[in-house]
Amino acid sequence: MTSLGNVGGRVSLVRFLLRISVFLVLLMWVLDKAVNPAHAIKVFGSFYGLSGVGTALVYGLGVIQFVIVLGVVMGVLKPWTYGAVLVMHGVSTLASFGNTWIRLRGRICCFLPHGRCWRPVLRVLPAGS
Repeated sequence: MTSLGNVGGRVSLVRFLLRISVFLVLLMWVLDKAVNPAHAIKVFGSFYGLSGVGTALVYGLGVIQFVIVLGVVMGVLKPWTYGAVLVMHGVSTLASFGNTWIRLRGRICCFLPHGRCWRPVLRVLPAGS
């Protein structure tokens, strides 16, 4: 039997850790735009179908994302910052879904050069999971 005495403190800690983890993941997106805008331009072209995106736009989007990410980690304007993260993540997930999911012929296309590393994992998963 667990004690419910300090649930509020534990929930606050878990929320803070979640904000930190979201910050770290999205910070990588921001750093990619700042350090290697050519890669971000390729991503916009291949995943989102937005070819011809300029470097200035990539830098601008990086700044906007950084402000949003700071808002998330600081816990300010939660409906707006969390909502923006949800939209960014959702669009990114849907845009890359076809490239990261298992193909019908058993091939796995991930961001890795090959899917051989996933085959042992898939063998132990029950059918339909």
